[in-house]
Amino acid sequence: MIMDFLKEDGSLDIERIRKLPHDEKCHVIGRFTREQIEEYFSKCPVSHGPIKPVKVNYKMEDLLAKGWMTAEQLLNMIREKCKEDK
Repeated sequence: MIMDFLKEDGSLDIERIRKLPHDEKCHVIGRFTREQIEEYFSKCPVSHGPIKPVKVNYKMEDLLAKGWMTAEQLLNMIREKCKEDK
């Protein structure tokens, strides 16, 4: 299956992978070697500019109490979902 996402030179077809639906993309990335993971994430755009802080008048704890989650919790949830899809 990974072979379907390799170019003739052996590098990953990043654009093709990025166009996959989320579940399929997680499935494909979950089968990458360490080197392929590093290649994939080194070629993916991270953002469209610097991150700017936003001042608010509430605490993080207030949001967590309302059911929000931290970035770490979200990433862990995504990782678990990708493991389930294998």
